[in-house]
Amino acid sequence: MNENWHTYQGTVIWQGNPYKEEPTFEQAKQALQESGAMLARWTTLFDCQNQTEWWYCLCDQYKTLQQLTRRQRYRITQGLKNCTIFPISQQEIENYADDIVRVANESFADYPKQYRPKIEKTTFIDNIKKKKNTTIFLCELTETQKIIGFGYCREEDNIAYLEQVKIPTAYLPTNANAALAYTICEHFLKSEKVRAVIDGQRNIKHITNYQQFLVQFAGFRFAYCKLNLLYSRKMLLAVRLLYPFRFIIKQIGKVSPFFYNIYCILYQEQLHLKMQKQTL
Repeated sequence: MNENWHTYQGTVIWQGNPYKEEPTFEQAKQALQESGAMLARWTTLFDCQNQTEWWYCLCDQYKTLQQLTRRQRYRITQGLKNCTIFPISQQEIENYADDIVRVANESFADYPKQYRPKIEKTTFIDNIKKKKNTTIFLCELTETQKIIGFGYCREEDNIAYLEQVKIPTAYLPTNANAALAYTICEHFLKSEKVRAVIDGQRNIKHITNYQQFLVQFAGFRFAYCKLNLLYSRKMLLAVRLLYPFRFIIKQIGKVSPFFYNIYCILYQEQLHLKMQKQTL
């Protein structure tokens, strides 16, 4: 299977460089067969002019504070005033392991129960250490020197992928989120000269407003594209049978993680069908 295809929770997802290539239907079909997954997901028509139901959230142009809007500039400058943000290497992460895990646990505590992960310190830290070409950024309260947030980026093929950012809700008034995102973009776009910092594609499972926040206050934008799905035979039958009942399953999913996962698949199919009807 091509190295750009990765399997996650029963789905094989294309995660290649969207600026350089897009997979074909035949490549998706092959990846689905070789992975044994239930469905394949990939994108085409990257950064198209039409506003579709699917997108990448990215920043591909470094802007100084003076070039940002007044609202963006205020949030970022307040965050930089309240916090000190600094990068560490993967070799240094053990020195801050307790702080990183504490921040992660406090952040995940705000998640709804149906998709709240459980953190095991050694596994969590080891997973970050194993990621290739990764830079970790820590966010420290200037007044108390307490670590209140972190984020890390994986650099690959001239793109910095913003893989995770965690700042507990209690510290959002410090505007640390805006300062952290801006510092990361400054580091990679200005200093490292990468083509873009990409937060990822639209997230339909973990309901947050983080991507909207990045667009409003950190100079990011949505690069719209087309979502493509291909199912295994059994999965296609299940989706067709359950799709008419997706709104009932959505209600059950509010108390059941299992049904919530089913609803997310059906909602993804809903977006997929809507885009098939669009002229892109």
